[in-house]
Amino acid sequence: MRGRYDRTKSLRYNVNISPPIMSRFDLFFVIFDEKNDEEDFQIAHHIVNMHRLKDAALKPEFSMAQLQPYIKVCRTLKPQFTRDSAHILKTEYKKMRQAAANRDAATSYRYTVRQLESLIRLSEAMARLHADSVIRPAYVREVCRLLKASNINIVKSDIEFADNQELINQELKEGRKLA
Repeated sequence: MRGRYDRTKSLRYNVNISPPIMSRFDLFFVIFDEKNDEEDFQIAHHIVNMHRLKDAALKPEFSMAQLQPYIKVCRTLKPQFTRDSAHILKTEYKKMRQAAANRDAATSYRYTVRQLESLIRLSEAMARLHADSVIRPAYVREVCRLLKASNINIVKSDIEFADNQELINQELKEGRKLA
């Protein structure tokens, strides 16, 4: 709208989207373009090489031919909640609602049934991403963390994805597969 994100204003003000439209999104993440000489140089170096070297600059870990069957299989999955996962989801949703009620009403994010439905969709997507037919507690915890991080604390510093992925991998490795 004005070219810069105003951290003193709400997300709604900055993106200029009506509340009914905003409510259709499951997650919001604001990415700030902060000036950093080293990072700016690395980005410029990468982009110039992408244009200069074309296909040689791209070295994806998986080819499109390898990814397409994986995506096709994941789309067919209809993951189901385990008893523990469903309990965690209900408990986390209740905590989110309570925390929002305890904050200043003018600045807090309102958790509604839409956010609960978002948590369900995101949990299912997380299971599909892992090609899993069940929604594990670790998946639910991760999507709850993502929803909290995306909607409430836009000014929050770094979001640690690696730690949570390690937790998910560890739970799967240790055989915490709850049917």
